[in-house]
Amino acid sequence: MMDIKIYKVWFISVLSSIIFILFIAGLVNFIVDPLQQYRKASLYTPYCDENKQIYLNPGLAKTHEYDTIIIGSSVTENFFPSKIKNKLGFQAIKLSLSGASAYEERLIIQTAIQTKKVRNVIFGLDFYPFSGDPERLREGKKGTPFYLYDSNYWNDYKYLLSLDTLRYIISTISYNFDHHPNLENSMERCYYWGDKFEFSADAVRKGWRENRRQDKIRPRDFKFQILKKSFEINILPIIKQHADIQFYIFYPPYSILEWQFYKNKGMIDDLIEFKHYIFKVSSDFPNVRLYDFQALKNITHNFRYYKDLNHYSPIVDDFIIEAFVSGNYRVTVEREPLLSRELRTQIDSFNINSFYIETNSGH
Repeated sequence: MMDIKIYKVWFISVLSSIIFILFIAGLVNFIVDPLQQYRKASLYTPYCDENKQIYLNPGLAKTHEYDTIIIGSSVTENFFPSKIKNKLGFQAIKLSLSGASAYEERLIIQTAIQTKKVRNVIFGLDFYPFSGDPERLREGKKGTPFYLYDSNYWNDYKYLLSLDTLRYIISTISYNFDHHPNLENSMERCYYWGDKFEFSADAVRKGWRENRRQDKIRPRDFKFQILKKSFEINILPIIKQHADIQFYIFYPPYSILEWQFYKNKGMIDDLIEFKHYIFKVSSDFPNVRLYDFQALKNITHNFRYYKDLNHYSPIVDDFIIEAFVSGNYRVTVEREPLLSRELRTQIDSFNINSFYIETNSGH
C-alpha cells in the first residue's frame, strides 16, 4: 500500500514538473515570439534566417504594416522596400521564399491578403515553382508549418511548446549580440544576399561548370500542361478573386547561360509556350501588369551582373523597379510575339564556346 502511495506522489511530482517546464517554455516562446506570430518585434531585431523563411514569413505577414508584398524565389530577395516606397509610393514587405513551390507562394499570398489590406503584389514569376505536382511542398506536408499560416489559436501549441522555437530564440539572441543590427532597418535587409557574393563572368563560368541542378531538374516536370495546371490552381484564382489588388508580375532576367541549360534539357518550347499562356490569361485581367526582362541582352549577356546562371545583382532589381515606374518592358499584344522570337534567336545564336574562351583568357 505504501509503495502505491509513493508511486502516486512520484507520478504527480513528475507530471507537475513536466507541466511547469512546458508552461515556462510556452511563456518564454510567447513573450519573445521569435517568429512574430503575435506581435511585431520591438525589443530585438528579427533574425531573417533564409533557411527559416517558410516559418518566418507568415508572422511577418500577420504583424507588420504594409500595403504591398514582394513574392517569389531567391531572385526577389534583393529588393529594398525603401526603394519601392521612394519610386512607387508603396509600403512593401519581402515575403520571398528561396526554392519556393507555387503552392507555398499561394500560402503566403493568401495569409497576407487575409490579415492585411494588400493593394499590390510584386511577383517574380520563375518556372521552377510551377513544375511537378501543383501542391508540391519542399519539406512535404509533415515538414510544412501550416499552423503558422492560419488564424486558429488552438493549434498554436505546436509553436509555443516547440523546442525549435526555443532554438530560434537562441539564434535570434546570438544574431543580435554578434551583429548589433539596426531594428529600424531590419526588414530592409531581410533575406538580402547582394553583398555576400561575387558577380562576374568567372563566377558564372564556375556556376555553369558546377551546376548542381543538373540531376535535380527533370524536363518532364516542366511540360507546358504541368506548368499551366499549377498556375491555374495556385495563382490564377487569387488574381480572379481580388480585382482590387494590382499584380506586378515579372519574368526575372536569367542569364543567357540559364537558357542554354534549359536548351540542353529540351525545355525551351514548353517554357516559351507557358510564357505565352501567362500573357494570354493575364490580358483578361486589368489588375495584372506583366513585365518581361528575359530578352534584355544588355543584362542577360552581361555576366558581371550575375553570381551564377540565374541569380543577378541588386543593380538589376533597381532596374526592374524603374521599369515598374516607367512602364517600359511591359508586355503588350504587339510586343509579346517579338519578345518570344528575340529570346529564341538569342538562345540559338549564343556561342557557348566563345564564352569559355573569353572567360578563360581573362577578357
